[in-house]
Amino acid sequence: MHWTSRKKTIPNFLEFVKDKTILDYGCGPGYQAVAMVQQGAKSVVGLDINPNWLERARALATHNQCTDRVSFCEAERLLADSSNRGRFDVTLCCGSFKHFADSGKEIAHMKSMTRPGGKILITFAEPWLSPHGSHMDNFCKVPYLNIVFRKKL
Repeated sequence: MHWTSRKKTIPNFLEFVKDKTILDYGCGPGYQAVAMVQQGAKSVVGLDINPNWLERARALATHNQCTDRVSFCEAERLLADSSNRGRFDVTLCCGSFKHFADSGKEIAHMKSMTRPGGKILITFAEPWLSPHGSHMDNFCKVPYLNIVFRKKL
């Protein structure tokens, strides 16, 4: 899911992140985290379990000259550091939830990282009517598979 879709699907998204400390839970290659600091977030920490994504995310932040306000960390390390408890104003988990083996545990982690009174926002990627075709295009190269296999309403 692209950054611009956040602004379309989440009402007042830019106001939601402006001047806030953000945890991007399942940040992938870091596009969203970098975009949020460019749009006014105070700081963003991207968290992921994939070291290749984190390496790409760090390179993206360096390329965009925003390493002073965005950083990327392996999930295990960030979650193990008790100084991060209650650290973030907003925790975002956008399009990553389907990858979690134990969703209850992940929600508990998100809650522990978010300050009292903070916000947790979880969204899901569009499996069928995405503007980019099927969400499953990484393993099924049939373009717009959703036209062949329509979801039932």
